[in-house]
Amino acid sequence: PVALGNDFLEITVCPESGGITSLIDKASGKDLVPEGEVLGVIQREQEVPHGMTAWQLAPIAERVEPLAGATLDMVSEGPNVAAVRLSSKHNGSEYALNIRVLAGVPRIDFELNVNWLERGDPRTGVPALRVSFPLNVSDGAANFEIASGHIEREADGEEVPALNWADLTGEMEDGTIAGATLVNDCKYGHQAFE
Repeated sequence: PVALGNDFLEITVCPESGGITSLIDKASGKDLVPEGEVLGVIQREQEVPHGMTAWQLAPIAERVEPLAGATLDMVSEGPNVAAVRLSSKHNGSEYALNIRVLAGVPRIDFELNVNWLERGDPRTGVPALRVSFPLNVSDGAANFEIASGHIEREADGEEVPALNWADLTGEMEDGTIAGATLVNDCKYGHQAFE
C-alpha cells in the first residue's frame, strides 16, 4: 500500500484491493471508508441476457474487480501533486486508474483509461463498468444534480439519472455528520446505498 495526502486528506491506495482502503479526513480524524471496503474500486459487470438492454438494467450475473491485484506505479511525488497509477488486464481489456491528490484541494481525482475489448451478445448478456465509492455513513441523504437544480432521493440502491454530481451525507457511528460528493464527467446513472 501507498499513502498519499495533502492538507485535508490522507488516503491509502492498495494494489491488492484495486483502490483506496482508507480515506482520513484530517479535520475530524475520521476514516470515511468502511472497514473491509474499497473506495473507487472498478467493477466489470455482466448483465443477465434480456431484451431492451439499452433502456433497462438486468440483474448482474457476474461481477469482477479487474484492478484487484494491479500493478502500482508512482506517477508524481512532488509538493503540489501526489499520484499513483493502478494498471491491470482482464478479458483482453486494459485498465489504468490514476488516483491523485493536489496540494490545497479537498478532493481526490480519479482518471480511468480503458482499452475496452468486451463484447456482449444475446446469449451472454451485456458487459458494463461501474465504480463503487462506499462511505462509512448511515441514515444518509442522497442528492443528485438534475436540470436546473438538484433532487433528494432515497438511498435504496435504485439506479437513477443525474447530471454531473451525486452526494451522500449521513451519520458515522459516533454521530458525526460526514459525506462525499462525486463529480463526474461521463456517466449519468448513479446508485446510492446506505
